[in-house]
This record gives sequence, C-alpha cells and structure tokens, in this order.
Amino acid sequence: MGRVPRRSPGRRTFAKGGTMPVRPSSVRHRSARSPRPLRAVAAAAALGCLTLGVTGAGAAGVDDAQYVSRSVPGTLYCGQTANVSVTMRNTGTSTWLTTTYRLRPTTTTTWGVAATGVAPSTNVTPGANGTFAFTITAPATGGTYAFQWQMHNGVAAFGAPTPSLSIPVFCEGANGYRSGYREVTGTALNDLFNDSAHVVDDPAFSSPLVSHVEQSTVFFGGRYLMYHRHPTLRGIALATSNDGHTWTAYNGGAQVLSGPGDISAPNVMVDRDPAGRPRLAMVYEHCDNCGGKVRVGRSYSYDGIAWTAPLDVVIPSATGWDGQHTGTPNVVRTPDGRYRVGFHAHPSTGNPTENFLTIGFADGASLDATLAKAGPVVGNATVNAPGWWAKAGVGKRDIVKEGSYWYMVFEGMRGDVNCSDNGVFSWGLARTPDATFKTSWEFSVRNPIRIDRQGRKCGEDMPAFQVVGGVPYITVPAMDQLTPTGGAVNDPVKRYKIVSGPRGRISTEIVAMARASDAQGYYEVNAAGNVYAYGSATFHGSPAPTSGIVGIAAKPGGGGYWLVSGNGVVYNYGTAGHFGDPRSLPLVKPIVGITATPSGNGYWLVAGDGGVFNYGDAPLLGSMGGKVLNAPMVGMAATTSGNGYWLVASDGGVFNYGDAPFHGSMGGQALNAPVVGIAGAPNNGYWLVGRDGGIFAFPSGQPYAGSTGGLLADMPAGTGSVPANAVAIVATPASVGYGYWILFRDGGILDAGPARYFGDPSYFA
Repeated sequence: MGRVPRRSPGRRTFAKGGTMPVRPSSVRHRSARSPRPLRAVAAAAALGCLTLGVTGAGAAGVDDAQYVSRSVPGTLYCGQTANVSVTMRNTGTSTWLTTTYRLRPTTTTTWGVAATGVAPSTNVTPGANGTFAFTITAPATGGTYAFQWQMHNGVAAFGAPTPSLSIPVFCEGANGYRSGYREVTGTALNDLFNDSAHVVDDPAFSSPLVSHVEQSTVFFGGRYLMYHRHPTLRGIALATSNDGHTWTAYNGGAQVLSGPGDISAPNVMVDRDPAGRPRLAMVYEHCDNCGGKVRVGRSYSYDGIAWTAPLDVVIPSATGWDGQHTGTPNVVRTPDGRYRVGFHAHPSTGNPTENFLTIGFADGASLDATLAKAGPVVGNATVNAPGWWAKAGVGKRDIVKEGSYWYMVFEGMRGDVNCSDNGVFSWGLARTPDATFKTSWEFSVRNPIRIDRQGRKCGEDMPAFQVVGGVPYITVPAMDQLTPTGGAVNDPVKRYKIVSGPRGRISTEIVAMARASDAQGYYEVNAAGNVYAYGSATFHGSPAPTSGIVGIAAKPGGGGYWLVSGNGVVYNYGTAGHFGDPRSLPLVKPIVGITATPSGNGYWLVAGDGGVFNYGDAPLLGSMGGKVLNAPMVGMAATTSGNGYWLVASDGGVFNYGDAPFHGSMGGQALNAPVVGIAGAPNNGYWLVGRDGGIFAFPSGQPYAGSTGGLLADMPAGTGSVPANAVAIVATPASVGYGYWILFRDGGILDAGPARYFGDPSYFA
C-alpha cells in the first residue's frame, strides 16, 4: 500500500478542491474523515467578512473585500447623470469574475443602476484592486440620499460596505436657486416696491461671526453658503447653515479664497459648466493690494470650498465713468444664457463734484473672457437717478427674480463716497422687466427702504438678498460704526424680513416712545393719541382722536401703558392702573413727560417748569418747581431702584434727586441743538439726546453706541411741517445691555447698541 500524502499544516482540503485557512492555535486536529464543523463557516459568513466563492470557471475560494476609494460628486441636481467610480480590493482567495461578481447598492436608492449591480471591467484576482466605473442618475425629488455599496457574488453580499456617504440632491428652483439666478415665490418684493409691505428686523437670523461685510448667499450641496469678506484679511470667508437662519463659521472663519492681490465683495450663483455639471460661480473685487485700479474677477468651485484661481473679467477704462473702479459686482445668468455682471463704477477724475458712483452692467457668453461693459445705467444726473438720498451715487447691488420682474436692492450715498463723517448710506429697491438690466429701471415710491439712522460712519450699506426656501430676506451690513474715540469697527450684518402692510404715514408728529419690558419691542405715540406698537409691544387702546399728548410709559412686566397730555390728563390702558393726575390743578407750565415706577404701581409726571407730580407708589424726592430755570424742562428718567430720578432741561442741565447720582451735564455749554430727552442706563449713568440726534453720555466712559448728530440735515421734512428731528431717547434694560433707541418726530427709530429695530411709522416724501 502506498503512503498517504501529508497535507500542509494549517489547511484543510474540501471536496470541491477549495481550501479554507484555519488558525492551528484554536482548531482541534481531526482525522481526514472528520471535516471542520459547518457552523464555523456559517458564523464567518454571518460576520460579513468571509463567504465561500460560487462555482464557476476556475477554482472557487473565500470571498472578502475591502474599500479603497471612490470618485463621487458632492452634490447633484434632480435627474442629473454623473460618472462615478468605486475601487475595492479583493482580500479573499477567490477571483472576482466579470460574469458573476457585482458591486451593489446597500440602500433602496439604486441611483439608476440595475438591481443586479455593476460588474468589474475585468476579472479581479486575489490581492488586486478592482475599479467599478459606472453612471448614476440622481433621484427626481430633492433631498439627501445615501450612497453606499457592497460586493456581491450572486448568492450573498460579502466584505465590508463602502463608508456611508450622503449626497444632497436638489431640483432646479429648489429653495429659490436656479442655475444662473435666484427666484423667489410670492409677491413680497412687489408689495415692498409698491408700499404695501415694509421691513423689520428678523429675529430668526443668528450668527456668531465677527463680520459679514459684503456677503452673498447661495443654496448648494444641500445647505446654505454665505460668503463674505474676511473681517481682517483681504480674502473671502464662509459661513454655513442647514436652515438659512442659524449660521456657523466654516473652518473657524478661515479664508476659502485669497489672492494674488486683494479679493473682497463676493457675489455667488449656482452655475453649470459646459459639461452640465453643477458648480458655483463667484465674482468679486480684485486688485493688486488696492494700489491700482479695482477690477472684477471670477472663480469657480464644485464643492463651495476649493476655488479656481482668479481671472479678471471686467476691467476699468482708461478714463471716464468707470476709469478708477469696477467693483462690488453681482452676477446673474439670465434665461438667454448670457452672464450679466453688475458693478459700481468710480470715475477717474479727482473733481469732488464728479466723485460719485454709478452702476453699470457687463455681459458675455461665458465668464472665461473679458465682458463687454455698458453704462452708466443707474446713478448720476444723466441716467435714472434714485433720489435725494443717493445724491452722491449708487453702489453695491444684488438681483433676484420675482414674477415677471428682476428686483435690485442697492446702496445709495448722500455724502462723500469715501465714507467720511458726512457720508450717510441708505438702501432702496428698483426693478425692471428687461433681462439685459440696461434699460427700464424704475424705483420704489418708498425709497429709501431704510434711511440710515444707525449713527454709523458708512451706515446701512451693501445690501443683498438672502433667499431661504424661496422667501426673500434682505441683509445689510452696518459697517464702520463710529466709536467714542472716532475709530471704526465692523458690525455683523442685520437681516430684515418683509411683512405685510405699509410702513405707514403720519399726519401728526410722533412725540414720545416707551419700550416693552423685555426690550424686544416698543411703543410710539403721536400728539393725537395714536399708539403704534412694534415687536413684543401689544396695543391696548388709545384716546385718539384727541390732542396734546406728550408722553407714554409702559407698565413694567407688560400688560398696559399710560399716556399723558400737556394739560395733565393721564390715560391708562390694559392692566396699567390709574393712580391720579393733575388735570384739576392750575399748572404753571404744561406736562412734558411721564415715567413709571419699577413696580408698575405708580408714575411721575414732570412739567416744563420742573414741577414733579407723583402718584401711586412713586415717591416725591424733590423738584425744580417754583425755581428759576435757565431753560425749560424737557424730560425725566428714573433710577433702576425707583428711589431716584433725573430731570433734564433743554440747555442740557441735569437735576438729580434721591439715589440718582449726578455725573455731569451740558448746562452752560454750547450746543448744536437743544436737548430733548434723557434715559437712565443700567449702571445709573445716563444719556442725553439733542434734537439733531446727538448723544451725550455720562459719566465719562459711559458706553456710547452711536448717534445721528449732524448727519440728517438734508433729510426732507416730509408731509406738512413735520421735521425729522429727535424727540426722545429710551434705554434698554440691564438684561439686554447698554443700548438705546432715539425717536424722531416722523416716527423713525435709531436703534443703537443692543437695542433692536422692530418697525416704525416713519415716512419720506
């Protein structure tokens, strides 16, 4: 008898000729007639790591696979096709045959691939890589879809699946973003244009960023991307948002696009490259350290993060209307396939009378070559002029489509375009049905939509649309705010939402203001007794039509308010109680104001001669009644404890009583305009306000949030003889911080510091 051949240690031979590796340290030796228990094979298959190869040409073995790499687009349009590839390594002992082995999706989304999967292009031997190249089709419905694949041998899946990946898919028009432009739903812009809507601060907008100056927002890759000028570097940074309301700095606020040269003022749109692939196109200001002329450059990105090198596409002329700058661009690809780039143009002349900005447009079949310019289109005396508020020119703009019109928000300048102290900026609205943007511009009867009352050196400028779910919002950076030392800082952008109803026009001057307890709203009242409530402030009634109303005080904790007339009649509304008034007394001078106690169970009145009248739990701590005054009293403010108060006269003299400290006054000093009000600060300091909107802060070092002193001289008086002069100041509580509102006779509000704007009844002729 012949000798039985020895088998190699550690391997077992199976009837089909295949071999299975075993671990000698953990497998008991058995005779040839005692095969390995089947449960061990089943367990291995259950772990998804090892599977017996199927019978086919050549030897069968053990199946196993390992992910290597993939090439997949970061985002897709609905129904878009894309070429992808997935590379897997054969870590088993069987060969992956093209006739049997497939790469299959692990999810119900097949991406347009047959359920049987994708075959390797060639047989893949053990230890080799196999690349599966195929075409996918995005789902027809927008959303975020899983993209995960696993090897299959025709009987069972084997090996680990590819890492989980989610691909955002969005349809044309999703969230208001089409290829080439943004399109909003509804009639909000039409209503705003025609004065049947107005704007208010949007409390849903939240961002921790230091600055969003010159921002532009787009929806791409399943999220909102807001590009803005880096607050300290001459490049572009990015913030992201899943809902379009709450924003986060990308990569800690680092730049995503920088030089060569200086790059700023980005504007972004969804675009498609010549092969039809989705990408972003960005235009921006570009200059060589801004020592020369400013040009418009462009870059592309397929993921919103990595951008191509700058290419200049709009170049200033040697002289003339665009001889120095072509900057703050915006880009749109209109339905005719043409790229339209708007830009501000600055002339080369140094003549101050010609130192204005205008708007021009350039266009071309692509952004890969210099565009042909046309203009000026909007902004000086020879073309469409938007009005007195933009007498020094018009600058940055942004464009969206609503219905049959293209709407443009744009900045206007009333002073020096270089933002000197008399350069107050505002913004307005224009529209045209002309997709070339070169003719037919008309301007809203409501312009400026927001006059600057922010006390900022450059004001509310550089407006832009932010479209969220098809709804238009308007962002306005409040940049270069004046500080007490004359320096400047960049503030975060504020966002306005459009609400139904006209901003309102008054026929009787606004005389007083009071804040809601939570500082998230306020009241205004006019001399006829009409009460206007904004934000969290609730309307509880009014004595209108009446006459001679001079003051309003809101009940602490909410629920009501008091009005007072010059002849001493107190009107109470809501839960505000009536504790008495001096209507039956012979007043030496008319009442000029009312102040509530912190409990809401009392109030003080002050008259023009300095007399103080106390009711409820309001203590009488002293007055100037019967004493000689250099100027009449105009206002009163209480301390945070309610155990003290200040009176102020029109010459800036301050009189303190109880625990109200005296920190100084403007008495005896030259004033540009009379003082009209006083507000107590959370630290028991105080602010005085002049009729011109100027602020005087006491004590020295008291927080100062800005003013409009001297900056509103050219504002039209409005209807009748109502001037746009300041009439009152109201401070925010300690829970909010050191801020204040300044009220103007036309109802306009200056919201300074943490004080927020919630609307007003102001008007402009």
